[in-house]
Amino acid sequence: MPSDPTEQIADSDKLKHLRTRAEQGDANAQFALGVQYAGGREVRQDDEEAAVWYHKAATQGHAGAQNDLGRMYFYGRGVTHDDAQAGAWTLKAAEQGDADAQFHIGVMRDRGQGVADDVAQAIAWYRRAADQGHAEAQYVIARAHDKGHEAPEEDAQVAAWYRQAADQGHVGAQHALGQMYFTGRGVSRDDNQALAWTLKAAEQGCAEAQYVLGRMYDMREGDPDEDTAAAEWYRQAADQGHAEAQFALGQMYFSGRGVPADDTQAVAWTLKAAEQGCAEAQYTLGGLYDKGHRVPEDGALAAEWYRKAAEQGHVEAQFRLGLAYDRGESVEQDDEEAVAWYRKAAEQGHAEAENRLGRMYLGGRAVSSNAAQAMRWTRKAAEDGEAEAQFRLGLAYDSGQGVAQEDGEAAAWYRKAAEQGHAEAENRLGRMYLDGRAVSGDAAQAVRWTRKAAELGEAEAQFRLGLAYDSGQGVAKDDGEAAAWYRRAAEQGHLEAQLRLALAYAEGEGVAQDDEEAAAWYRKAAEQGDAPAQYILGVMLEHGQGVARHSAEAAAWYRRAAEQEHADAQFSLGLMCDRGQGVAQDDAEAAVWFRKAAEQGHAEAQFYVGLAYDRGCGVERDDEEAMAWYRKAAERGIVRAQSVLGARYTHGRGVVTDLVEALKWMSLAASRAAADEHTRYAPRRDALARRLTPPQVQEAQKRAQEWAEALERRDTP
Repeated sequence: MPSDPTEQIADSDKLKHLRTRAEQGDANAQFALGVQYAGGREVRQDDEEAAVWYHKAATQGHAGAQNDLGRMYFYGRGVTHDDAQAGAWTLKAAEQGDADAQFHIGVMRDRGQGVADDVAQAIAWYRRAADQGHAEAQYVIARAHDKGHEAPEEDAQVAAWYRQAADQGHVGAQHALGQMYFTGRGVSRDDNQALAWTLKAAEQGCAEAQYVLGRMYDMREGDPDEDTAAAEWYRQAADQGHAEAQFALGQMYFSGRGVPADDTQAVAWTLKAAEQGCAEAQYTLGGLYDKGHRVPEDGALAAEWYRKAAEQGHVEAQFRLGLAYDRGESVEQDDEEAVAWYRKAAEQGHAEAENRLGRMYLGGRAVSSNAAQAMRWTRKAAEDGEAEAQFRLGLAYDSGQGVAQEDGEAAAWYRKAAEQGHAEAENRLGRMYLDGRAVSGDAAQAVRWTRKAAELGEAEAQFRLGLAYDSGQGVAKDDGEAAAWYRRAAEQGHLEAQLRLALAYAEGEGVAQDDEEAAAWYRKAAEQGDAPAQYILGVMLEHGQGVARHSAEAAAWYRRAAEQEHADAQFSLGLMCDRGQGVAQDDAEAAVWFRKAAEQGHAEAQFYVGLAYDRGCGVERDDEEAMAWYRKAAERGIVRAQSVLGARYTHGRGVVTDLVEALKWMSLAASRAAADEHTRYAPRRDALARRLTPPQVQEAQKRAQEWAEALERRDTP
């Protein structure tokens, strides 16, 4: 308002003159007076008075007054809200060529508000306004074409409309034009033009442009000034509530790029973005609470934020939520929920989710066991590059489980996984090279892949690399290297490696001979339930080899192996029961364990079973049973059994007397006996031979020779 009294008088005179003209029916004066009352210029602001003067001018056909009166009806200012009246007056102004009215009638046609809904008519009115230079109409026309609200036009035409609006300072058009330069749509790609137009929009306060400008600077990594600019534009957008900008600003505080590193600020901005529904921020918060990284660990909050992001379709959050339900981590374990979230992620192409969904189908967890579905998802994951799925698909082809067995496919999938560093796949591929299955038998390639797996800590591969050095297959034989790799696998609990390492210490191969170390590794294997290791540990305890002698503990380990049907352990336990060594003396239990071993073909046990029946120790005395078991033991080469069999044929105990057969067995016992026992059996043989005729002796010798040859053939591989 003028402060000079002279100017005030002049303005007052102008207003009186304007009112006089208006009251005399001058439409322009009526419109101008309406504008003054609407805006409170030189008069008290009064919408009702403004509407009165607009109406007077509008009824005389004044286009500007018709448009403004339409706005008054549209918003209910100074008149009762009335869409029909708003539409009627705006249309009158538009038909007279008022660009602003043409734009507004386009809006009303677009929405069906005050006039009939007609998109084509809306576009036509927008175009008429745009052709007159109406910036908002130009922007809307460009957006309509851009979004395909009308038959699509060339991107160049869209860019032209945006430019016309942008040149008039339209912030939305400036931002859109910047994006077109950035992508090269409708214009030649030009980063400088993109930056310039985005900057114009950003400087006018467009939050989206400020965010995009932040991203432009953010992508120019390595320049601290660019980082600072990125952070500043992110902050301006973030302060206006732009969720993605809030998240981006939080990330900059986490990394200390463009701003001082500040976890409190980082979490605060990430939380603001998450609370506005930014899925990436929600997922990030879930991860922070999940790992207790920069915030206190809180599984329930992690699951809550994962769920919010997952429900918006965030694929990684869907997978993480599925994993939580699968494992029962921070939520109650629930296979159905796990499957549901794995499926959502899998349907978006998340390879790990595809793999896990395949495993759920294979195991019949919350879904019917379905090998075809399991294979479908596993294959999809494998084709999407998931190493574990590639390995599992190789395994399926290797074993023929769910697909036809095919070595070539197995090797191909193992290789894909192996090339991603999957240790088990590297090990399996190494074995295929070693065996020449679908790949040429190549020990060097086998060792190459096995070594890769071994160096990644794959226990089976470490064991197999030890075997390679042990045998010199694919590498120079090296007992020291073999023992070193056995140890690495053994320390991971690999049973066979523990046994090999124990043997290496027992025999001093690749390491200094050390019974204590041998016993220690046999114990580890025994504790894993390995029957041979339990038996050997029992032997070492019984004889005090590498450990203090302890008969009771020896018997206990023999028993554990014996209960696993280990024949040597059964025999040794039988001996301890027979002698009362480490256990209470018990003939019946001894006989039981001797028989179990004997029935597995243990030759010495067969002799002891025969002895039990012979003497009635722990079983009822039975010559026929005794004879049957002695014969089994004798046929297996047990010297004492052969001697007993010779005596029984001599005296007709349990068999018909047959001196030739007796001499056969006596001869075998004498010839096979150890040097210190030869004098025990030879006199008996010689005494019996003197009772036979030369032809009988020859027959006995012939039978003994035939038996020995048969035994040799049987024992030769």
